Amino acid sequence: MSTPPGNGSLKTCDIGQLEALFASSPDDRDVLGDLQEELRYRRTPRALALLTRIQSTFPREPKVQVTTRRPASMTRGDLR
Repeated sequence: MSTPPGNGSLKTCDIGQLEALFASSPDDRDVLGDLQEELRYRRTPRALALLTRIQSTFPREPKVQVTTRRPASMTRGDLR
């Protein structure tokens, strides 16, 4: 199964269909994003397991440190 039935909504798919969609499109970030979004609303063990599998396929984004402190070399006059 490469596309969901009907209007393209994953809401009407059972977990078996979602698992099949994941299996047929493991590298398609759009499909994985749609699956992830739908699975966030489901609470069955199979749905949560599939969500975990999908989340593990996404590479971790590097953490960016944000600082609000100005460098010691800056003076108040530099801010004007």
